[in-house]
Amino acid sequence: MKNRNKLRISYLIIAALFVFSCENQKRTEIINSERTNPNILFIAIDDLRPELQVYIASHIKSPAIDQLASQSLVFDRAYCNIPVCGTSRASLLSGIRPGRHRFIGYSTYLDEDYPGVTSLPKHFKNNGYTTISNGKITDKTIQDLKELKEKRESFFMAVGFIKPHLPFNAPAKYWDLYDSPKISLPENYLQSETTPKEAFHNSVELRHYSGVPKKGPVSEELANKLIHSYYASVSYTDAQIGKILAALQELELDENTVIILWGDHGWNLGDHQLWCKHCNFESSLHVPLMLKVPGQTSGKHTTALAEYIDIYPSLSELAGLSIPEHTDGESFVPLINGMNRSKDFAISKFNDGITLVKGELFYTEWLDKEDNVKAKMLFDHSKDPLELNNFAESPEFAEKSKGVKYIPT
Repeated sequence: MKNRNKLRISYLIIAALFVFSCENQKRTEIINSERTNPNILFIAIDDLRPELQVYIASHIKSPAIDQLASQSLVFDRAYCNIPVCGTSRASLLSGIRPGRHRFIGYSTYLDEDYPGVTSLPKHFKNNGYTTISNGKITDKTIQDLKELKEKRESFFMAVGFIKPHLPFNAPAKYWDLYDSPKISLPENYLQSETTPKEAFHNSVELRHYSGVPKKGPVSEELANKLIHSYYASVSYTDAQIGKILAALQELELDENTVIILWGDHGWNLGDHQLWCKHCNFESSLHVPLMLKVPGQTSGKHTTALAEYIDIYPSLSELAGLSIPEHTDGESFVPLINGMNRSKDFAISKFNDGITLVKGELFYTEWLDKEDNVKAKMLFDHSKDPLELNNFAESPEFAEKSKGVKYIPT
């Protein structure tokens, strides 16, 4: 199970540039000796970026998510492992990193890319849980909760919401929550000359819709409308989540239900003059993540780095289940208990670009077919949060990276 491409380039970069050990530390003992069988409510939201009230975006109307956040541990620095819908899910649900030839496109199927692996829901099912996946239908989810309440069964329920995925449409009352003249384009609505061309794309996903030019920047008027529509879609989804959380409380299931809410990847709303995801910038990789554990979380934020492959071992530990050996992530349960954990990095990839996040540094390399580095970018988020000053070619970086060599596996 372990003989696979582990993206060793990223680990070599970590070792050479930041001098720390990247070997994952598996927790082999469960904190609670007595298993309490908590339920799991697993809320996935398409294309949701961390632009919410809880992330200091006061212009967003997201009261349900904000209320959940007030009862959760909120991750301020969580990252997806790949900014593509299907592949992000395959990686998260298996706890396995994307590879050079694994988890590539949006149509990825976990069973095809990694046959025989036990997915996160399957792991819970194998341990006696009732597992349910609802494809973005709020009323069906509430009905299922009522039936589960009657049966008194421990459950793992996955609930998905398609909005704010394109096309941006929502009932008018959510559009009316926002005032177009007050919506501004992002400060980094430009493509810096210091950034390699490999970092950019043509926002192809957006080009399929009417009124959008086939290439080149969209007009500022259209950009404003797109952002307005995205915000409305977020608020619409927030209202649906509110209905489910209210039902959970009314059914008195909330006191024994762990809730995790996550967006499958980030999304560019004009950042770097890009739209959609599919790139290695912070705006595509940084994601919202919050975890409510009844009696243990109360709205605190953590700046500890986390990545989506950490979710599988974390939920397993919270449920008192063993953590399968195939997982690449590390449980973040110690953070809930006010402790530190050994892991302090995140790694993401898109196509031939591999990104390492460590401290305030955000480093990406792109490889050619012979595994030679063809482009790179490095940002210091403490000085350049908008990622406009790539200093990967600076003398300082050249000295630090001397001797780094990719060894294909």
